Amino acid sequence: MEIASPETPKRNRESLVARWLHARTTRDFSAVEDISAALLRKHPQHTGIRRSLARTLVALDRRDDARPHWQILLDLNPRNIEAAHHLAQRKDSVRAAAEGVRHIAICGVSFCGSTLMDRLLGSLPCAANISESHWLTGARLTDGYAPIDFDAPDGAALRYCSLCGPDCHVLSMPFRRDLAADATDWYGKIARCLGTRTLISADKNPPKLVDHDPLMRFDALVLFKSPVQAWMSTLRKLPADRDSAFYLRKCEDFLALWTDRYRTFLDRFAQQGKIVFVHFDTFAQAPREGLQSLCRALDIPFEPGVLEATAVRHAIGGNPGAVAKLYSAGDAIEIAPLASPDCPPEQIRAIENAKAAQDVFARLLAKAEISLS
Repeated sequence: MEIASPETPKRNRESLVARWLHARTTRDFSAVEDISAALLRKHPQHTGIRRSLARTLVALDRRDDARPHWQILLDLNPRNIEAAHHLAQRKDSVRAAAEGVRHIAICGVSFCGSTLMDRLLGSLPCAANISESHWLTGARLTDGYAPIDFDAPDGAALRYCSLCGPDCHVLSMPFRRDLAADATDWYGKIARCLGTRTLISADKNPPKLVDHDPLMRFDALVLFKSPVQAWMSTLRKLPADRDSAFYLRKCEDFLALWTDRYRTFLDRFAQQGKIVFVHFDTFAQAPREGLQSLCRALDIPFEPGVLEATAVRHAIGGNPGAVAKLYSAGDAIEIAPLASPDCPPEQIRAIENAKAAQDVFARLLAKAEISLS
């Protein structure tokens, strides 16, 4: 395999990473191993790639092949509790399986309505929701996202149970540390911790999902807004004091990300279970019909009462504004149609003229489970 050199154009180096992500989301494990090896020869200290490869090998019951990677990770960081855990395991240890646990993964981009959908589905009698499970072992630092240092945790950088806060006895720090030490059967362990056989998550991002479950043993609920509504949700989170060129550039960048993410779900996603597409704009217009159609598509019992009063359960992460609104209302819930877009005309034109995004949106609508027509 050709390896990118320092002189290799940036787009070619990015292409190798894109092929690596593609191999992971299509469960092409031979390609995952080959491309990971190529990337690690170029970047031997890239802990994310090496950890992902080690987790994949463990999931495939190839623990002996994973051990050299865990050893390198421990050498790079002697406080890496995950590497230390796996190196301490007996070579003949048996991988735990998620027997009897069903995982429904909400997939999409940020602000796609996942916090609300996670809460709704997690309120069904048969299920429980965890929301953004990656925050169980991750911290938001000033320079980005990083694993929690459980030996010296920075409380200000941690997210806690939305119901209980830092003192939660369910999503406790010992449980979170154990999960960080051994991510094998990640979603199964969380489901058992919550006492459910059907777990709803809203990690959304394909790399996070396959990092936690390389075998992709889940049903995928792909939640999407129209490009303009998706941009409006993102625009509201940006600083309000920049010039028009800044927002137009951000809009174009967002459209590229939105297009690539949903194209992945359409063409490069090989989850082992069902895949169901839901247009959130339409769902918000008719929540009862939408939830009924969604439950039918996922083959889970429909309970209309959750549209009036949702269960407040142990969960973590999610859109902070949406989480605050949901929890301040207790068990009450209100779902309203999305407001008409009010962004500047040049941004509307950019969205309308983004052919790739509009083509992907048309394909998503064609697959959507909910229709009011």
